[in-house]
Amino acid sequence: MISFWRIEKGAGILVVAFAAVILLFAGKAMADGFKSQQTVDGLTVIAEIHSNPPAAGKNHISIKVLDAKKKAVTDAKVELHYFMPMMPKMGYDVVADLHGDSYGAMIDLIMAGGWQVDVKVTPPGNDVKKVSFTFEAK
Repeated sequence: MISFWRIEKGAGILVVAFAAVILLFAGKAMADGFKSQQTVDGLTVIAEIHSNPPAAGKNHISIKVLDAKKKAVTDAKVELHYFMPMMPKMGYDVVADLHGDSYGAMIDLIMAGGWQVDVKVTPPGNDVKKVSFTFEAK
């Protein structure tokens, strides 16, 4: 009987330790937010929504643009068009403003569901580069 108690107590400690590790990693994943990276014609565009998961309502989005040498591009025009793919005519447009070495904007997701963001980057003297990413808002 005493040995059973020791095994049960030891197993309980293992379960608690395992749960703590899972919660630690889950908390880290939730804190990171949504992030997507795509490269087009030598430009890398990194889009990040700081809430995870993105939620219906206002969400801050950051766009970082890197050239082929991985140097931040800070003199481009960055425009966002976001919409629900099931209702593409109900889209919204916003221009992202430069903040340090990345661009930022507020997007207002009117409801939960699937969303697409088209990011248009126009570096000075170059053609428009476009990338798109999708995510689910809760």
